[in-house]
Amino acid sequence: MKETDTEIEFFDLLVRMFTNMLRQRDRNSVIDCSRILTNLLGYERAREIINRAIFEIAELSPQTGSWICENFPDFEACIELRKYSVMLATKQLINKGFVLGKDFSATTDGKIVINQQAKMALIKRLYLWEQVWVESVLLVQD
Repeated sequence: MKETDTEIEFFDLLVRMFTNMLRQRDRNSVIDCSRILTNLLGYERAREIINRAIFEIAELSPQTGSWICENFPDFEACIELRKYSVMLATKQLINKGFVLGKDFSATTDGKIVINQQAKMALIKRLYLWEQVWVESVLLVQD
């Protein structure tokens, strides 16, 4: 079923509202707003709004996005952003000649154990918003 312009505008309005709520970094307000969206619109539609808001925040305000994923690790968008960060870091490290198992390795909980030299080479190649996300999955050891 095709959405009407009014439905699209309403969806966009709710995304902006939730994005503004996330920017406040108030855990209780985010929980309350999530519940309200779910009760009013149903789980699937609320999930779409929340995910889109988180993805927008992740790019526009990486530090806020990182805070969201620290406080709401089970949000679908946060899980996807962590997976993306691990894949991006792994790909960039291999492309730079670092060796999996020697210069870096992965943990069972979705982190990358990395030495300082590999971290510095990796971070230099990333956009600012990617740096914040990748750093959130790195465990530096020398």
